[in-house]
Amino acid sequence: MRRVLLIAAALAAPCLAADARQSIEVTFVATPSAGLTSGDLKLTVDGKDQPIAGVEKIAAGKTASNLPPRTFSNHTGAERTQDASVILVDGVNTDWRNDASARDELTRALGRIGPEERAAILILGKNLKLLSDFSDSSADRAAKVAALAYSDLIRPINLTSRAEMYQEQQRLTDTYSNLRAIAGMLKAVPGRKNLLWISADFPLLLGRPDEGNLHPSDADSDVQRTAKLGYNKDADDLIRTLNLAGVAVYPVDARRVSLDPLRRQSRVNSITTSGAGEAGTIDDIMKHLADQTGGAAFSGGKELGDSLRGALDDSQNAYVLTFTPAKWVEDGSPHKLKLQAKTKGTQIRIRPNYYAPSPAMAPGDPSPRLAMALSAPLDLPEIGLTVHLNPDPADAASLSVSLEIDSRTLQLTRQGENWIAVVGLGIVQGNAAGEQFGRQMQSGGITIPGADYAKAMRDGSGIHFDFKLKRDPKASFLRFGVIDQKTPKSGSLSVSL
Repeated sequence: MRRVLLIAAALAAPCLAADARQSIEVTFVATPSAGLTSGDLKLTVDGKDQPIAGVEKIAAGKTASNLPPRTFSNHTGAERTQDASVILVDGVNTDWRNDASARDELTRALGRIGPEERAAILILGKNLKLLSDFSDSSADRAAKVAALAYSDLIRPINLTSRAEMYQEQQRLTDTYSNLRAIAGMLKAVPGRKNLLWISADFPLLLGRPDEGNLHPSDADSDVQRTAKLGYNKDADDLIRTLNLAGVAVYPVDARRVSLDPLRRQSRVNSITTSGAGEAGTIDDIMKHLADQTGGAAFSGGKELGDSLRGALDDSQNAYVLTFTPAKWVEDGSPHKLKLQAKTKGTQIRIRPNYYAPSPAMAPGDPSPRLAMALSAPLDLPEIGLTVHLNPDPADAASLSVSLEIDSRTLQLTRQGENWIAVVGLGIVQGNAAGEQFGRQMQSGGITIPGADYAKAMRDGSGIHFDFKLKRDPKASFLRFGVIDQKTPKSGSLSVSL
């Protein structure tokens, strides 16, 4: 059913029953990797043997698109076991040397990404910025890396003072919020999800809140004690968020191209303790972060490109494992995982916990959610979107747009013979400089007639909009965003112009 862009008002109706699937998927890395099957493995959950429903090798590389010309989608159509890597170049926790050798080493490192590898590059500087998307060709990615604004990574050096403590707190807050945002963007991506975090510091706390060398006589003891309590919780919550999203973290050491290549202690010490060493060394934190998420740490002063290449190669030995817990309780509780190979000599690396699904959340205020979907650097695939663009034959400055929303990814409620979804829809034009033009947002109800419902659930059809869009001459991309107002789900899709 085709619709014009204007959406009818929402209609109230009772909700469908929640998704009844009760399987858990976790990924793991096996070395050497030799076509493992479920019969080659032993899984225990909370110390008890757990039957394995399936094991499948991760498919590395990009999947060829079967979409028609000038058609784009945030669903690749690939199998669930596809591999995706996000490379995060950190300018918040790294004092990058502002010289030619450091810039060249970073450029060479990013140039080690293979032509067919499914990788995106994000820059964490003044804000979180997309440098290269999963869909970029090798040539496009190389051009964007060559044009990287290195100034985005250079931050003023902080002086040692009481004010620095508050600056460091802001640095940690920015780091954690952006990592949680990346986890949210990757949560609905199927398969193995790797976060390759290139940084000179990884500010997580390893000590517990009641430990340390604080004394009542310390000038800032109360502030430090409060900070430590908060950041211990934030660090634990961050790892939980990454695990819930199925993101394996690969810390990649960038100290050799920083202003302080010999630094051992994390700067997180400066806001949590007056005694050195309590928060753990940078190497300790890297290992902890990797171990807790199923990734691997790459440090030791190697050429940055060698470390990045090692992290990318690691996922070539990855699998996805599926099992059904004996007891299904949607309470968000952690459960211990242990996976062993029955074949001697095969090493298995898997995160130590999985988390049961949490109770359904309230969707929240739709306007901020839609604005967030429109500003997300990476496409959000929770709600499937497909867009077809054509030049408008009647107006060279306009585009004819066909937008289809996958009805299977929305919560549909029944009203009489029809099925209703309530969505927010937004469109914005933008460019690499961060400018945005012509943002449009609206919301309302969508009706799928009962006669079309079965087909819509088979192939995702039934929700289609045709409209004209005036193109801003300064825009280099379009971004479409959709939210389900009955659930926390969001979808977005960026299309180059």
